[in-house]
Amino acid sequence: MTKQQAQLCYHSSYRIVSFMMLFPLFLVLKKFGVIDWSWWWVTSPLWLPMLVLLVFVLIPIFMFATLAILALVSIVMAKLLER
Repeated sequence: MTKQQAQLCYHSSYRIVSFMMLFPLFLVLKKFGVIDWSWWWVTSPLWLPMLVLLVFVLIPIFMFATLAILALVSIVMAKLLER
């Protein structure tokens, strides 16, 4: 791993940790009535990073795998139809 990659990994993990540290702050503000947010938004620092991961990582992987399977099926079907 190069120094630049290590720095990028460090900054990414720092952002996630600092984002998740907002949850206790939101929780305290909600409990003392300072903010009148839905509990969904108060707990968003816990589940929002997973949603981002799902959207930007897992869905493209699923789409690529689906396209690869379709390509293989079309190749097999073309070979079967040649016979």
